[in-house]
Amino acid sequence: TVDFTSPRAPLIHSMLALPMLFSISIIIITFALRKLIRHYKRPNIFPASTGLPPCGVKPHPTFGHMPHVFSSPDSAEFKSVFVDHANSSGISTFWFLNVPCVSVLKAEHARIFFRNSIERNGSRIINRHFKRCLGQDSLVMMECGEADREKWRLHRNLIKVAFTTNAVEKMADKVWTVANGFTSSILRECAKNCRDANQGSYCAEAEDIFKWVTLDIFGKVAFNYNFGCTETLTTTPLAHSLNYTIEDSNTRCKSVNLLNPVHQLYWLPTQRNREFNYHRENVHGLLREICQQRVQEIDTRKNDS
Repeated sequence: TVDFTSPRAPLIHSMLALPMLFSISIIIITFALRKLIRHYKRPNIFPASTGLPPCGVKPHPTFGHMPHVFSSPDSAEFKSVFVDHANSSGISTFWFLNVPCVSVLKAEHARIFFRNSIERNGSRIINRHFKRCLGQDSLVMMECGEADREKWRLHRNLIKVAFTTNAVEKMADKVWTVANGFTSSILRECAKNCRDANQGSYCAEAEDIFKWVTLDIFGKVAFNYNFGCTETLTTTPLAHSLNYTIEDSNTRCKSVNLLNPVHQLYWLPTQRNREFNYHRENVHGLLREICQQRVQEIDTRKNDS
């Protein structure tokens, strides 16, 4: 037995800690060497027989081409993977962490990949962030394999109702309504800025304009809810909350932040986490309100029938 209360106890503690530290060091070194070997011996993303273009950009040993994915679309990093090494159809390949991926631009190519298999495998490191803003069981975050075919069929049947001929025609009407209202708002601002409305002008950042239109169309088509951005020509508070949660998730998923506890731990009392929780609750409150309205509408129709 060892008496840990003796004067030699600190020395004994140090002697016991040395083998543990040595073992941990060996594990870390082995893991690092394994990563380096896999990095330099990493094969082509997909076999040449598939006809998919190889990516000539050297991937990161751990993150793959993830830094390129989350870089600005105008940056040289982004273009090196998705423009310079894409084929004539715009198809490119890349590593997302250690997962081989394909990027497609055309609907017919996306249809081929989606119909090839129902398997959907995401990265837990990435998905944990987007599930906080998109929902734990949202269709875009769904992960399944061949054993989950019935689950996949159920979700597919639920969403395909939104893409029938009648549903698409209603969507077109809603898009037209947003576009018409947006035009009226701009003309109204032009009239304010000049005595002669026909000679007036309106100036705004193109990025903001596209964001307002996108948010309003998304709200009308997906939720039948009007965010009001194109009416006020501003980012309304609720639209800002929706945009903030998505941008925050993108920031947390950047490779430079994946090992940063300030960005990865939501329970830390940081300003970022407080703001994220505030905006997420705003979005979830809207979704709960919409779901309650839909349930009430269904109950009303049942009672009337």
